[in-house]
This record gives sequence, C-alpha cells and structure tokens, in this order.
Amino acid sequence: MNMTVRTEPALLTALVQASIALVVSFGLNLSPEQVGAILALTAAATAVFLRRQVSPVPSAPEPAANPQPASPQIADA
Repeated sequence: MNMTVRTEPALLTALVQASIALVVSFGLNLSPEQVGAILALTAAATAVFLRRQVSPVPSAPEPAANPQPASPQIADA
C-alpha cells in the first residue's frame, strides 16, 4: 500500500471520498452541506498526509566533477 500511495497519491483521496459518498447514498442522512463539509475535510486531511509521502527528500550534494586544487599559500618572509 505504501508504494501505491507514493506513486498514485490521488488514489487515497479518491478512495476516501468515494467511500463517504457511498455511505451517504445508502442511507446515512446528511444534508448536502454536511456531505460537502465532510468531503472538504477529508480532502484537506489526506492532502496533509500525502504531502509528506510525495515530497522529495534533500540528498547530499554531489562531489564536483573537476575539483580545483587548493592554491599554495605563500608564507610572508
């Protein structure tokens, strides 16, 4: 499941919202405003969760291809 969430993050949001719509259509008595509020809340909650799942993680900087040698230090006489 974790890999599916990472490759298809909208799938989780759609699944949650479709499940809510299905429960409401089969008898849960809610007004259209309540359904809209619940769907908006679930979209916001899953967006916060999904943001952590799909955000890139900073990696270590790659070494330079042609590093420049340090210039020699000239000692004061």
